[in-house]
Order: sequence, then structure tokens, then C-alpha cells
Amino acid sequence: MLVLANDHMPVHIAISMAMKSVGVPRLYLQHAEVSEAFPPLDFEFNLLRSQKSLDTYRAIGEIEGKVYIVPRDSTPVPVERLREGAEEQ
Repeated sequence: MLVLANDHMPVHIAISMAMKSVGVPRLYLQHAEVSEAFPPLDFEFNLLRSQKSLDTYRAIGEIEGKVYIVPRDSTPVPVERLREGAEEQ
């Protein structure tokens, strides 16, 4: 699995597309706030920080893959939901 925390720098896009072309699953870890200038999410798995981030990505375009919201605050990580499947898009 390829894990990336950047979805808009040329080298990261190239690596991601190379892995996608050979069937390697890709996981996106959101590391900062999102703006509508970002590209649409195109990963098999997406870990986002908030509902606001998900809403922003929805405004950008169709989201590929499963989406999980894992907040940065002290809220416990919803491990069971991560095991069961993604948040509804």
C-alpha cells in the first residue's frame, strides 16, 4: 500500500498514478486544511480530519474510494467503524 499525505504536488501525483496503474492500493492522509483549489480525491482509501473537509472535497468533485473521518481532537478514533467500512459519502 502507498500512503500519501499530499495529493497535489507533481511528484506525489506521479507516484500515485504509477501505483494505481499496477494495482497498488493507495491511502490518502489529510495533513492540513483543504481548499477548493485541490484536485478531487482519487485514492482507494481517504482519511480526512472533519466533516468540513469531506464537504469541501465533495464540492471539488466526485470522490473515489472509501472515506473515513478521523478527527484530530481528543475524540477516540472510531476503530470499529474503520474496520466495518467508510463513512457514507
